[in-house]
Amino acid sequence: MAQKSSSKHESKSKKATKRHYNFSKIKLGMTKSQVIAILGKPTDQNSSTLIYGSADLDFDHDKLFDGSPRKIHKAANKKAKAEAKKASRKKVNASQLKSFAKAFGQKDVETLQRNVGIAYSSTETPQGMAYGWKTNYGMLYRLDNSETGLTHVYKGGLGDDGTELYVGQTIKHKQRRSYYYY
Repeated sequence: MAQKSSSKHESKSKKATKRHYNFSKIKLGMTKSQVIAILGKPTDQNSSTLIYGSADLDFDHDKLFDGSPRKIHKAANKKAKAEAKKASRKKVNASQLKSFAKAFGQKDVETLQRNVGIAYSSTETPQGMAYGWKTNYGMLYRLDNSETGLTHVYKGGLGDDGTELYVGQTIKHKQRRSYYYY
């Protein structure tokens, strides 16, 4: 019976030394030193992880990005999903902008001239005629080079000031439809 009471005493002393850590003030993006200032010295650590009891906090370039405490892990997952959604949206917008640039570049000059002031703006440059078109994805600029006969479409500015999205042959006149009667 004396043995049982000593083992109970040992388990009580183990429970007394087991510390509970409060991770409620820990946020993603904190540095290791900020975390240590809040939680104290970790029970173990390496170059990318601080361990507090059975919980681990993972760092990348000295910034907290994930961990095993539920709140921290949930925030990391939420941030990862938001970043993936943003990247996907950015990719869709870039694809849509390229489609708009191609459609703008393949418009015939006759149609552009007819719609200047309504949908497009125009100006003469030393290289040829330049047109502008405001889209939901950004401003597009088209340069019809009279020397080469090529149309260039840019985002953000003409030539070196912008990003080229489309190059093609300048279409001067709308292709006339042929009607055949039988």
